[in-house]
Amino acid sequence: AGLKIGGTNVEVMPSQFEYQIGPCEGIQAGDEVWLARYILERVAEDVGVIVTLDPKPVAGDWNGTGAHCNFSTLAMRQEGGIEKIKEAIERLSKEHDRHIRLYDPKGGED
Repeated sequence: AGLKIGGTNVEVMPSQFEYQIGPCEGIQAGDEVWLARYILERVAEDVGVIVTLDPKPVAGDWNGTGAHCNFSTLAMRQEGGIEKIKEAIERLSKEHDRHIRLYDPKGGED
């Protein structure tokens, strides 16, 4: 399908796998994610398995399991970019609880 799959890996929860879309820019990233999800659902349907996008589908202490998004800007990837990364972390941290409530299907309760 021509998707930009930057990597794949197995997570700590049994049967949980991850793939990374990118690198790509702007709206292309969203388009790639939607197309990848569609293909994943169709393949799963063909082989008789169920897909869930819930970051923690099974209760318990699954270290490292949860939704995470990786992103960077040009400034973050250039010399001295660590300072830009630290600035982004600081800005994101101010809204962390709100983001968890909004993006977690269980509102951060798990």
